[in-house]
Amino acid sequence: MKRARMGTVRSAPTAFTSACCKTRSSFFQFFNLLPTMTARDNVALPMLADRLPRREAQVRALAALERVGMVDRAAHRPSELSGGEMQRVAIARALVMRPKLLLADEPTGNLDTTTGDEILRLLRQAVDEYGLSIVMVTHSYLAAAAMDRVLFIQDGAIVDEVEAANVTPPHGPARHLHVVPPRPGPR
Repeated sequence: MKRARMGTVRSAPTAFTSACCKTRSSFFQFFNLLPTMTARDNVALPMLADRLPRREAQVRALAALERVGMVDRAAHRPSELSGGEMQRVAIARALVMRPKLLLADEPTGNLDTTTGDEILRLLRQAVDEYGLSIVMVTHSYLAAAAMDRVLFIQDGAIVDEVEAANVTPPHGPARHLHVVPPRPGPR
């Protein structure tokens, strides 16, 4: 990712100005799992980097894998997993530290429709249960419609904003959809 040269990202009263994995996390279209590590170890990695004791990191990693329906595949390496399974492991790793902000780059881009729908349900559930904010870049109108607000960006400028319920194709092939989380409010 490119480092911002100016500006601040704000969610509620919090400014995200550091790269701390407790504050924000990300996952991508191509998973970025370490091929020599098991699913459990891939999920435990950010906790180990944060100096959590190995045993606690392993327990929390298994709990995160259970949350995304992958606890039975915890001992498998990425080469032994399907695309949808790898994406769920990547989501578990992104969410295990309970960040306040999740950056998602084309989270359903490499997945079939059914698996993509499962991933979107997991993300929606994380927003609803944890108060997580997601900034998603996607070309998928289905992915955009699963969130709350959608910004259309063309040539680096916001050209339109709609509630996700009003997202309907076509809005032009060159546009990127940037999905923005719900505005903070009473729960």
